[in-house]
Amino acid sequence: MSTDGQPPRDLTAEELARQQSSYSDPDIRIFRDPAHIRMNPGMYIGNVRTEGLHAMLLGIVGEFLGSVGPHAGRTLAVTLHPDGSVQVADSFPRADFRGTRSLTEAFRETFWLPGWPWLQSASANALSEWCEVEADHAGHRHRQKYDRGQPTGDGGIVGPARGEGLTISFRPDASVFESVQFHPDIIRERLREYAFLNAGVRFTLTDNVTGTIEVFEFAGGVADFVRWLNVGSQHLHPGVLFTRGEVGDVRYEVAMQWCRTDETIERLYVNDRIAPLGGTPITGIRTGVTRVVNAFIRNYLPDAAPAKGSNVRNGLTAVVSVRMTDPWFEGATRSRLGNHEAEGILAAAVSELLRREFAANPAVAEQVAWAAIADAEAEAVEKRRRKKKP
Repeated sequence: MSTDGQPPRDLTAEELARQQSSYSDPDIRIFRDPAHIRMNPGMYIGNVRTEGLHAMLLGIVGEFLGSVGPHAGRTLAVTLHPDGSVQVADSFPRADFRGTRSLTEAFRETFWLPGWPWLQSASANALSEWCEVEADHAGHRHRQKYDRGQPTGDGGIVGPARGEGLTISFRPDASVFESVQFHPDIIRERLREYAFLNAGVRFTLTDNVTGTIEVFEFAGGVADFVRWLNVGSQHLHPGVLFTRGEVGDVRYEVAMQWCRTDETIERLYVNDRIAPLGGTPITGIRTGVTRVVNAFIRNYLPDAAPAKGSNVRNGLTAVVSVRMTDPWFEGATRSRLGNHEAEGILAAAVSELLRREFAANPAVAEQVAWAAIADAEAEAVEKRRRKKKP
């Protein structure tokens, strides 16, 4: 209700435009200033607990990867220091700091004013006691330092370049976070995922507290990911099935393998970030798998009844990596991809992959089909047993 007791009414277009135009530059700037991040850290990193601290750090790794094109053969390094600071450094050539604008302007736009492509890096800058950014560019090493998000000095050239790449170092602010301790186990798991999803890129985790160095690099990409997930399982067929392609704005990689187990593993990554609830690409994969396996059963095992999708997927491990410029997620947690075009693209891709593999290796097709039939029969037996219970 309004102050005069009348129901609120919708603003006219003219009133809305007048209201929006009344916002001054300071009104807008506060939402782009590091001070706003410090006042509302949860808006940018989720929370100020251990999860938010690590999400911020590992989000920076994702931003480094996302800021360049193909980068196989390059290195991205995370280093933990005894004073509680951390460094992320890469050897990627990038276009961010090229062109006519000065590197100081580029640093300001990237690390001081939070924008979506570099949101976590800008958040780390604002939520740290200190932050230092260095870039090797045009034969020179440039440096800019920050104190709780605010630049200290103008920055500039500090020496010759040592190659190509970008480095950001920071120490989280203990007055912001409940804990500023980084946990190598959490970082290790995510760097391994990044390495699987970015074939040929070398990721290193150096812990100067314990004196250990770990390296993650997988030439086989998502196919190696499936092999790693299936370690210790009895494989239904020897090789991992793999396909990749690009349709419109959607680039995809799919790796699959069935094992003799009742567990189904389906992992979807969108622009290197996991979608824990899956989404349209997983729906497409399920459609393609069920369609092709049941087609094989109809054509070559006519006495067997068609299997349900859950029977066909029993024992399947599938990793899907999708890259797109405009992903749409359902819900604020960004846990389920909703782009409808991805469903048809992945269904067609997986259908073609399985048809090709089954034609070349009929034994694989038979193994998968008989496993689905056996699971369906076991399910039917269990259903009848439950019905007989008094």
